[in-house]
Amino acid sequence: HLHASVVWSQSNLATFKKVNFTQEVIIDKESLKGVHKSKVVQSSAEDLVREKLDTRVVVRSGTEKDEQYIELWTPDSMKQIFNLKEIDVHGKIYCDDTFGGLDLSDDLKRVVYVAEKKLPKSFS
Repeated sequence: HLHASVVWSQSNLATFKKVNFTQEVIIDKESLKGVHKSKVVQSSAEDLVREKLDTRVVVRSGTEKDEQYIELWTPDSMKQIFNLKEIDVHGKIYCDDTFGGLDLSDDLKRVVYVAEKKLPKSFS
């Protein structure tokens, strides 16, 4: 068997940053067919992760104070990303061990999590 580490990058249009990914692949020497592929890993910190079947949902903090993103992944790539600051329907998602919770519905169409209540904007 041949072992390969595949590294690539793509632009994340929600965060306007280049994101690096890696994946480990095992290839049969004779047929040159893939024997095993690891899950794609993004090389930055994740705040909260939940996997169900072949789908992974990730909550990740951005560079600004209240910036958070929800990413939906399949084994090969990121399929969708939501900038929660732009959506602006609630406060930050809780990612701690006490209140944090993250799940996917059984049909994989909904993400369920615990977040802070949206505070009214103050005008000065």
